[in-house]
Amino acid sequence: MAGLSNIYNGDKTFVNGNENSLPRAYFVNKVEMRDNLEVINLIKANGLILKE
Repeated sequence: MAGLSNIYNGDKTFVNGNENSLPRAYFVNKVEMRDNLEVINLIKANGLILKE
């Protein structure tokens, strides 16, 4: 496809890179380790604070 370059090919998996997008970096103030189930329950209850 135009604008996509192949980065990885596996048996059942492939990854393409979008040559038309800008690189991105994210900076965070805080990181918390949570159990998977706890995160799912927080998402369902709108209990995640994504902005401060």
